[in-house]
Amino acid sequence: HMRGVVDAGNLYRRPVLAAEASAAHGSQSENNEEWATFSSVANATSQCGTGQVPDTGSLEHLYSTHASNTMLTEHGWPVNFNYWSSTFQSAITWKNKSLSKGSEFSGNASVTDYVSCLTSDNPVGMSITIEPVDDSQKYDNGDIHAVKAKKGETIQLKVTVRDINGQPIPEAPFVL
Repeated sequence: HMRGVVDAGNLYRRPVLAAEASAAHGSQSENNEEWATFSSVANATSQCGTGQVPDTGSLEHLYSTHASNTMLTEHGWPVNFNYWSSTFQSAITWKNKSLSKGSEFSGNASVTDYVSCLTSDNPVGMSITIEPVDDSQKYDNGDIHAVKAKKGETIQLKVTVRDINGQPIPEAPFVL
């Protein structure tokens, strides 16, 4: 009878029980229930749908608004394992999040974790900030904020994509 949790405009579906899962690779007994566990982001995406595995920014916000293990105590969600995120870390790992302590971990094919699916796609970037890594290449006169470089010069830029709530979206794709 557990409901999903609404946080920052996203609805997170409760994790699925092993008997309800279509793409589970295992199960974990917790709170007198058998919860489905998943062995990869691809496996979690098969359960949730494309774009509906939360990213670490979303899971961090979910944890911060439900800290001190309230995902378990108030919502009844399992917390003994971490939750898969869609945030890519390296060639074979993704970032996973603990909803009991807020810790972040690396997940790969040797890890099985829970998944909470979003009912809609991951948050879309609402603002993009581009700034130079080297402060000497900044141009700011109060009204105009720009990057300056000489013709043919290469510069490194820091790009920050933020969601509608102003929260950074890590590793978000964007078009310039």
